[in-house]
Amino acid sequence: KRIDSLLALAKTARSKLQEIPGIQVFDKEYFVEHGSFDYDETKIIIKVSDLGLSGFEVYNLVMKDSNIQLELAESHIVLAVLTIGTTKQHLDRLVQAFKKLSNTYYKQRDKLPKIEFTYQFPEAYTRPRDAYHAPKLAVTLDDALNEVCAEQVMIYPPGIPILIPGEIIT
Repeated sequence: KRIDSLLALAKTARSKLQEIPGIQVFDKEYFVEHGSFDYDETKIIIKVSDLGLSGFEVYNLVMKDSNIQLELAESHIVLAVLTIGTTKQHLDRLVQAFKKLSNTYYKQRDKLPKIEFTYQFPEAYTRPRDAYHAPKLAVTLDDALNEVCAEQVMIYPPGIPILIPGEIIT
């Protein structure tokens, strides 16, 4: 009974969050359309980058301004995890926190600098093992261009490297 009640609350919360400008909620339908068999409905994945904020910024703002602890932050998303102890009041507070963020930041997003992203396959200078065990030099980000990467650089989760040892930094 508690799980059934929680899933109904989660569905309502997703629906309310989806109506907030600058917020997109990934639901079961999204994952099934993208090849997944199913989706854990006790997790609410919220895309926040259309607010002009990163998931990391939203994670901190929601904690600071609304005293809500999210499970994790990513570059474009945040994750809220629900339990059988989650109440309607908890989810109402979550929705209100995101409405507040939208009211504050969504209208400003066109004034923010645009981030353009292009991708090219990295050029390897040496094998990852050789680069990892080679002598290293710490340089600033500005001075890293055309240097050989010595460590993995990634956002976790999911833990997929942006750079790996041995690649030339472009």
